[in-house]
Amino acid sequence: MVLLPGQPLAVAKRVGIEIANAWANMSPKGKAPVISDMIRREDSVAMVGEGINDSPSS
Repeated sequence: MVLLPGQPLAVAKRVGIEIANAWANMSPKGKAPVISDMIRREDSVAMVGEGINDSPSS
């Protein structure tokens, strides 16, 4: 599991994600290339966003 939050890494710790699999302070535009790379590698990708600002990532 990978976490690409717009918040600091402390958020990853609170939800139990390993820090090695988390990036912090990611903008939606910054998340898009990471997600595209995962899709190219044929990784399974699911996205959950809480707002319209996440649409560039999807």
